[in-house]
Amino acid sequence: RRCVSAALARPQKLNALTQEMVEALAEAAASCGSDRVLLISARGAGGDGGGEAAAVVGKAFCAGGDVEALALSSRAGRLEMPARFFCAEYALDLSLARLPSGTVSLVRGVVMGGGAGLVFASRHRIVGDRVLFAMPETDIGFYPEVGASYYLPRMPGFLGLFLSLTGHRVRSPHDALYCNFATHHVPDARMDHLWHDLMASEGPDHAAEIIEQYAVAPGGRGELERRRLPIDHCFSAPSVPDIVQRLERAALTGDEVHREWAASTLKMLRARSPTSLCVAFEAYHRGAKLSLEDALQMEFHASMRVMRSHDFYEGVRAKLIEKDGRPNWQPAALSHVDPRRVSEYFCQDAAFRCNLSTGRFLDLRATSLRHSSLQ
Repeated sequence: RRCVSAALARPQKLNALTQEMVEALAEAAASCGSDRVLLISARGAGGDGGGEAAAVVGKAFCAGGDVEALALSSRAGRLEMPARFFCAEYALDLSLARLPSGTVSLVRGVVMGGGAGLVFASRHRIVGDRVLFAMPETDIGFYPEVGASYYLPRMPGFLGLFLSLTGHRVRSPHDALYCNFATHHVPDARMDHLWHDLMASEGPDHAAEIIEQYAVAPGGRGELERRRLPIDHCFSAPSVPDIVQRLERAALTGDEVHREWAASTLKMLRARSPTSLCVAFEAYHRGAKLSLEDALQMEFHASMRVMRSHDFYEGVRAKLIEKDGRPNWQPAALSHVDPRRVSEYFCQDAAFRCNLSTGRFLDLRATSLRHSSLQ
């Protein structure tokens, strides 16, 4: 076959990525060589357990990484676990983007965080009728990564920054196409047939032709297109506090529809970690000037610093562990976020390094201990 199938198969956890899943996807990508297309879908792909009528199934494509496990491990001081995961995950995202024959992602349902990273890196990003794409990391004291610092600044206007800071949920094929998250829309009723035809394709060029035959243009205007002007106006501001000020003014002026949008957007931002908002803002603007590889390397260091932060565990605790919905952010206000501390997130991590070519991390703490024992 000229097409390699990789089925995400953890439906009870909305296909949230684990270390084992990342490594399996990396092996599948490596097996493609220069002339085989990698086809990523959710559980039930053809002969992988779903049968002829269930090639692309489930509530989710992939809801992200297992952030609860990352938070608990980091809180216990076991930082090698997130270092291993992030390094393998980011190396996978880079390898998918560089795959000579390309990657095809068939997306139905929820796609967030690490799942979005798989889609970002795909040459053909195909969404069905039911799609829910979001980067909600600032809601748990994290920030959008998995290449988001590279891909989001390359969305039209300031849509990427809007999605990065707010975690806004893209709920329609039209919006997924409009913001360049998706390249094609294929109706749910035809997605399974597309999967089978792609598996029988004769190579990258043939696969691209098949996709074009199935793709349709969604009608009407999506929410992002309707909100594009106020999004660009507010989110082109030079800092997060300035974005908030522009939204506050927009909530008091203009037509009723735009006032309501501005007010709801302010409500979202005020619920997020102030530090995470500033880190996400900085990552977006730095990533706009970087290559994908350099952006992923930057993200590795920033992510490891987040693992040591107060807000990450606190956000996961409030959202996923105790589920009280009352995170105690520190600091609690944007005005108290120190820009120097935000800049520190983007300094090279003192304890860990990541080789994006191999997906293997280096623990400099262990190296230092070995050197000390030899002296």
